[in-house]
Amino acid sequence: MSLNELEEATVIATLIDRVAATGRFCGETLIQKSVFFLKELFSVPVSDRFRLYYYGPFSFELSDRLRGMQADDFVKVKPHQYGATFVPSERYSLLQRQFSKTIENHEHALGFVVRELATRGVGQLEPLATALFLTRQHPSGSVGERAQELHAVKPHVDLPVAIQSVRQIDEWIARYSSTS
Repeated sequence: MSLNELEEATVIATLIDRVAATGRFCGETLIQKSVFFLKELFSVPVSDRFRLYYYGPFSFELSDRLRGMQADDFVKVKPHQYGATFVPSERYSLLQRQFSKTIENHEHALGFVVRELATRGVGQLEPLATALFLTRQHPSGSVGERAQELHAVKPHVDLPVAIQSVRQIDEWIARYSSTS
């Protein structure tokens, strides 16, 4: 792993550690959406490319990275009532020590994930992450235009939920993008 890859793994493993510390479920969907928010809302340097997929933005590279992080014993998967949940593993402490400044630099963004995203289920994360994805693609689009597009690409997301999701994203962008 390169230095940049280790720093990125540190951010992801710390995200997993913080969510696990709350006792909440930390499945791959939450990790995917959370890393997408870290990258797009807080400009955390993550090299994984995201595309719009069934449950919103998804990165096959991040999925591969998570398997690699398991092989490197930075994170592991444990059974949970909702499926497999990620938790930090034995070697995560090495990342914490080696890259403590990286963790410190992204503390605000990691706190956002624990406060705002980890408390939500997949059904709530999908429209929010998709709204952020579409907002980044069409930053000058009105709330109504972006909500209509969200509803068009995710027909199971009702238009009122799409509007609410786009408004929430606009609020978060206004609040957090300038502080990252």
